[in-house]
Amino acid sequence: MQAKQAAQDAAVREQLSATASAHRELARETTSLRAALTSVSSRGTWGEVELRRIVEVCGHAQAHRFLRATERFDDERGRRVRSAPI
Repeated sequence: MQAKQAAQDAAVREQLSATASAHRELARETTSLRAALTSVSSRGTWGEVELRRIVEVCGHAQAHRFLRATERFDDERGRRVRSAPI
């Protein structure tokens, strides 16, 4: 009877250890995903992709040409300049 109880205890410990490990991995991935989604450049890129998908689903992709915004650094002041097509 004690041997059976010990085996069950060992199995429960092993499952708890695996669950804790999975929880730590999930926490790491969640932190990484949150960082990616809150990044300004990621949000801008994601917005451009979503806009293109919406226009394609509506059937207007052939009628509209998309130009992406570009970034460059101003040599005189060292500031970033973002130009959006009109």
